[in-house]
Amino acid sequence: MNAEIYVHRSGRTARIGRQGTSLNLLASEDQVNFKTICKVLKKSTEDVQMLDVKYSQLEQLRPLIESSSQLEKDNHQEKKREKGAQWIMKTADEADLDLDDEMKDELNQTISGKKRLASDRENDEFMSQAELKGEMKPKERNREA
Repeated sequence: MNAEIYVHRSGRTARIGRQGTSLNLLASEDQVNFKTICKVLKKSTEDVQMLDVKYSQLEQLRPLIESSSQLEKDNHQEKKREKGAQWIMKTADEADLDLDDEMKDELNQTISGKKRLASDRENDEFMSQAELKGEMKPKERNREA
């Protein structure tokens, strides 16, 4: 696991100076990775708020996780289309080929990322509306002397 990449991707919840919340589900076998992530964040493990999560709450998260995964896949595909459109424009220019206006418009729209930006807005709206039913309470920490 690359902790820097993990932290970067988790931090995408706070885009362009906006605040966000990153919720990570950890199992007991994730302790080593959790400590590495805390080091990258320059926080002690005590500084990170832990929540008691019940299995019933995990099931409520499933639709959110599935939707988020689909949005990420869609975003990845759109980025691939953007790169492909850029390649076509560059190759046509280098080969002195004229593209018709309709093709240019379509490629420019793809390159501008308008579809991806709309998807990002939809994702932000979805995440802001998503709520867990039931209360998650801060976890009691075992303090070993």
